[in-house]
Amino acid sequence: MRPHKLQNWYQVLYQWLPRHESILFSILPQMVAAVGLSVFWTVLVKTTDASLSVPNSAHRAFGFVLGFLLVMRTSISYQRYTEGFSQLGALGKVVRNVTREVALLAVGEDDALVGRFTRYAKLFMVLVMMHLRSEVDITTPGSLVHTLVSPDEL
Repeated sequence: MRPHKLQNWYQVLYQWLPRHESILFSILPQMVAAVGLSVFWTVLVKTTDASLSVPNSAHRAFGFVLGFLLVMRTSISYQRYTEGFSQLGALGKVVRNVTREVALLAVGEDDALVGRFTRYAKLFMVLVMMHLRSEVDITTPGSLVHTLVSPDEL
């Protein structure tokens, strides 16, 4: 077990903070508002004689609706993911078939042209995947783009 030093707490916090593509900072205002409302309500109840009795049927109804909405949202998200994945797979099949057709039509004529077309077809699929992942920097050294494109083609 690694001992933790209290002086390095900010480094541990920095490691756990999301660096990119996280929703934490987009929902942070709602989280702060919920905590503030909870603290306000707790202080109000402790300092006054306010009564917070909520019937059990209301809790059950709220839990049922919340669970239903959560399951519905999850299933819709999964459907969207599988639809996008299948569409990307279909696009990959079309690109592969077109590449095969070009390779069959150009047999023995210009192998360099077929190789370049094949490389560009692979590059197209890589760029589509990068676009879907919202990756904007294709010039990063070591990326998959650099294996398919020469430096003067960038």
